[in-house]
Amino acid sequence: MSCRNCGAELNAADARCAACGTLVDAPAGAGDSEVATARAGAGSGPKTITFKLARLTRGDRIVGVGSLVLFIALLLPWYGTGVFGFSVDGLWHGWMYITLLLALATVGYLAALAAVDVRLPVPHWQALLGATGVMLLLVIIGVATTPTGASLEWGAIVGLIAAVIALAGALLRRNEPAAA
Repeated sequence: MSCRNCGAELNAADARCAACGTLVDAPAGAGDSEVATARAGAGSGPKTITFKLARLTRGDRIVGVGSLVLFIALLLPWYGTGVFGFSVDGLWHGWMYITLLLALATVGYLAALAAVDVRLPVPHWQALLGATGVMLLLVIIGVATTPTGASLEWGAIVGLIAAVIALAGALLRRNEPAAA
């Protein structure tokens, strides 16, 4: 039997999908009382918050580290001039704040995922792939639109490498099964 939402394989005793948390439909012929019992048992009990990195797959961890390094790199010197030794950070382009917010949101989402059961309207890997893809695109545009008379500084190179690593982690995550 497979999940109707994400297609992951399910055990007959599962009340919820381990990959996406979708409530499992009752088997054919099950009575309403069996469905109600399965649904009542699935969400009962107090929720405790425990931060466990084991809930994150290798791809999730790579995305998290890459996004965190990108966040920091945006605050480092990206463009500089040799005339006065003047340099500006990656946020010199105002639209790079989108990258900053996406990196922060990605790290926050993964931290929340390691602590509690988080649900998104799209599959987890698609959310990571979309966020990291947009971050990489914006960083590439930021590197390509270096101000006239300025040169790239080391923060831009670190940011570009971090964005590529984050995207690679998201691509790796697509092919990984859900973590425990």
